[in-house]
Amino acid sequence: MEAVPRLPMIALDTLKTTSGSVDYATKIKQYITSHYQEDGNKYSDECRQLETLRNHACTVMVDFNSCSVLRKYYGQLHLLQTRIPMTEGEEAAITFTWNDIYIGKKKSMTDIRYEEASILHNLGCLHSLLGSVNSRTSEENMKVSCTHFQCAAGVFTYLKDTFPLSEMTLDLCQDMMCFYIQLMLGQAQECLLEKSMTDNRKSSLVARIAGQVVVYYRQALSLLENTVVLEILSGKKCRDWAKLLSIKVSYFNSLSYLFMGIHSDELKKYGERVTYYQLALDHLTDAVRYGKGVDTVQDTITFTMDIVSGKCTNAKKENDFIYHEPVPAADVLCNIKGASLVKALPFQPYDKSVAGEPIFKRLVPLEAHQASSLYSEEKAKLMRKVIGDIEEHNTNLRQNLDSLVVDEIKFPAEIVEEVPQALIERCAALSIRPTAVSDLVDSMKALSTLYCEVDSNVDEINEILDTDTKEAEEGGVEPSSAERDQLIEIVTELSDIKSALQEGSTLNTELHRAMGAHVSSLKLLAGPLEDITASLPSLKSLAAETDEDIVRNLRHIMSKLDEMTKQRNTLEQQLRDTFNQDDITQKVIGAQSTISTKELFAEELNKYDTLVTYINQNLSAQDNILTALIEANANYVPMRKAMADMEAKREARIMELISSYDCYNDLLLKSREALDFFKKLKDKMTVLLETAHTWYTTQKQLRDRIKPATQAAPARPTAPKPALNNAHSSPSRGPPLPTPPTPATAADIGMMDEAAIQAILEGADLDVMDESALQAIIQALAANTAPASHRLPRQQPPAVSYPGYMNPAPRQVRYMSPHSSPTHNIYPPPPRTQGPGVIEQPPGNLTYPGVHYSGVPQPAIPPVSGHGYTQQGPINTPPVHTTPTLPGPVGQWTQQQHVVPQQQHPMV
Repeated sequence: MEAVPRLPMIALDTLKTTSGSVDYATKIKQYITSHYQEDGNKYSDECRQLETLRNHACTVMVDFNSCSVLRKYYGQLHLLQTRIPMTEGEEAAITFTWNDIYIGKKKSMTDIRYEEASILHNLGCLHSLLGSVNSRTSEENMKVSCTHFQCAAGVFTYLKDTFPLSEMTLDLCQDMMCFYIQLMLGQAQECLLEKSMTDNRKSSLVARIAGQVVVYYRQALSLLENTVVLEILSGKKCRDWAKLLSIKVSYFNSLSYLFMGIHSDELKKYGERVTYYQLALDHLTDAVRYGKGVDTVQDTITFTMDIVSGKCTNAKKENDFIYHEPVPAADVLCNIKGASLVKALPFQPYDKSVAGEPIFKRLVPLEAHQASSLYSEEKAKLMRKVIGDIEEHNTNLRQNLDSLVVDEIKFPAEIVEEVPQALIERCAALSIRPTAVSDLVDSMKALSTLYCEVDSNVDEINEILDTDTKEAEEGGVEPSSAERDQLIEIVTELSDIKSALQEGSTLNTELHRAMGAHVSSLKLLAGPLEDITASLPSLKSLAAETDEDIVRNLRHIMSKLDEMTKQRNTLEQQLRDTFNQDDITQKVIGAQSTISTKELFAEELNKYDTLVTYINQNLSAQDNILTALIEANANYVPMRKAMADMEAKREARIMELISSYDCYNDLLLKSREALDFFKKLKDKMTVLLETAHTWYTTQKQLRDRIKPATQAAPARPTAPKPALNNAHSSPSRGPPLPTPPTPATAADIGMMDEAAIQAILEGADLDVMDESALQAIIQALAANTAPASHRLPRQQPPAVSYPGYMNPAPRQVRYMSPHSSPTHNIYPPPPRTQGPGVIEQPPGNLTYPGVHYSGVPQPAIPPVSGHGYTQQGPINTPPVHTTPTLPGPVGQWTQQQHVVPQQQHPMV
């Protein structure tokens, strides 16, 4: 039914007219001069403004702005009467002339109320016109039309109740106003019915709305048939309105029964549905009969007839063939009670937003000023008493609430805990640096490694110095002045490094302690925000420990306290606003001739009684609420303490996380600075360690060179050398080894003179000497019995060759310091000063099958040859004796090397 065409509305399209203008200025100026003791000519502008406004109100167009013009003019007329009496028989009365819209005759009255009634009539008719011309096809248009019709009903109601209409023209009589009111309300209800059908509201509600439309139109039709109204209205207009109202009564009766039938169908009352549909069809048939010749209603009636007849026929068939329910009679069904959703909107004689300021606002009678001042004093007395009581109770309330610290009362289940923005920002900053924590840990590990290396190097230097000191004490060798200076320099630099290392140790310890304190927090900050939230202490964990009865009671009392406070503030503000807006000057001006000033004051002050009563009730409830609050708070104190402790822990944890992030950059920077510090210290330590090794090696070699010659040499190996071409050799061990020559004895050497020893050195085979003979030669050389420029030669072993054996290829034997190790650099001994019998030569090599020697510069010895041995150059390394061994049955053998420590040869 939302698509049903709209029925036309009845518009009061004829407005009252006036001929000629009205002279306000003459009478008003005279009255001002005589009554207000002022120059009336000073109000010429006001009079001209009022006359202009009247001219606009009498020639309005059909639009909404015209409504505002009529309202403004009426409001100024209403205010003018409070200052200047202009009713019939009064001093400033003016004659007004208006035409009767139905009779067409002019009527004049010397009464401003006639002017006001004519303006209100036109205002009501204009609202009815604006409501009728609207299309009502959209929801907004339906609302606008409904509002216009209600405004028109309100204007006509105010006109009927306020003015003596019987003394005025016939078009303003009481019967016409009643007809207008019912007609406007019916049309406003019709607009709401159309909107209800569009919104698909409940069928029962739509049926009741349609029933109320019928009620309004029936009342209007009955008033239209009144004898007085028939005499006023012309024959054609009366017949047209009566026919349209009859059509609408039948049509909306049909709609009411139609929707009741739909409602019965929803309730599955199929017998009632048939009766309602039949009633709807009967009333719609009456509407068709009334609408003959009215073209504006034919589309609507035809559309509705198709729907109603179809539903009625279908309902009858379904009930006859399917449901077989009894069909009740029409008088058995309940009458449809209408639901009125509209009313006449109250008309405000003076609306400041529309009428503006009074044109003659400068005119205030002296009596009105005096009365207004007296009334203001009465209001002030009332206000001082009420506001004083409110402030006293508010002070008492604040003191109690401050002592209970009510503002800090929280409930665990209602608390919304959020991560602070500062912590979120720091978490986001670490999330974009995934290696932040690992970088710090790696930096600290590298720092620890460097520290340990430097500390180890310090220990190593200390050990070198301690060893050197011990060996120097045992050897009884004092270092030279330059050597002591070098040692002092080493010790001084080592002391400086130790001091720096001590400071670095403190820094390293502090950095590790700081990292240990913050690394766990940094790892947490680098993770998801959910993990951070979960790690924070939460007040919601206390919810399980809360007594629900205590919490419920405390929450209820606090809500009552809050409600009391808000209500008190609202009432106080309402009282102040009413006090400030309460100006009875205009009322005093208008009521001077009706009631006394005291009666007026009492009547006006009565409007404060309701507010004062509410305020007193609010103040009296405060003591009871405070008593209950104190008791409830005492029961809740343990939970408040636990929540305060939890909040402190949460805040401390948050600050700890924030502090960890704030310390991160500083910690990383300091760790890198410490790394740079230890790297530089490591470089210095490396140089110092090399210097210490060099110094120690030099001192060691020096002590070895000046060691007493009486020191026993290590025993020489006595294993025989293999013989060449021995026919009696065992087949399993290869060819027989050569037989060594008979060695010289120590006794033989001891009995030799210098020439004999020289001869031995020049041609003897030293490999055939025993250890005692070699020792005697060494002692003789120490006693200057042999030239210092000679070294002991050694015989070159013969080459061995036999089946299954291959002499190893020559190899190079590196000279090793007695105090060196694989982890230290070996430095050659310092160059020796040349002296008598000493020749400084570059290192030489001694080569024979299987062994290659290289050494450092030594005193040169003349080449010696003999017994198949040829010296290739100076001997610069300690002699190495090779003893062949035959370890297994396969006939293979290896060489064992025996290194004889080099002896210091005294220089001659």
